[in-house]
Amino acid sequence: MEKGKEALAALYSESEEKERDPLRIYVRLKEVLKSRGISQKELAEMTNIRPAAISELANNLRTTINREHVERIAEVLGIDRLEELIIFEHESELWNPGNRAEQQAYIDEGLTKD
Repeated sequence: MEKGKEALAALYSESEEKERDPLRIYVRLKEVLKSRGISQKELAEMTNIRPAAISELANNLRTTINREHVERIAEVLGIDRLEELIIFEHESELWNPGNRAEQQAYIDEGLTKD
């Protein structure tokens, strides 16, 4: 009987998770590099970070983010606000390119208010 309750509790938790729209980290490196006319290869050379690691960050393929890498990238690119490089995005919007312009406008507006 106890295993049945555990299974139902696990099932209920999974369905709640599916109904929620969890936040995910989105690394905006590809957009930042494009706006500055810098290639991933050039950034790798400027930061002494492996090109494969830069590519994984730019394509949001990393499951972990190396703090030292983020610091080096920010320093080289003159980024002093984390949201210029990393934002939270709802999972349902992650692959919707139509949202990028709105997100960029929101970020730009926030960055110029200071």
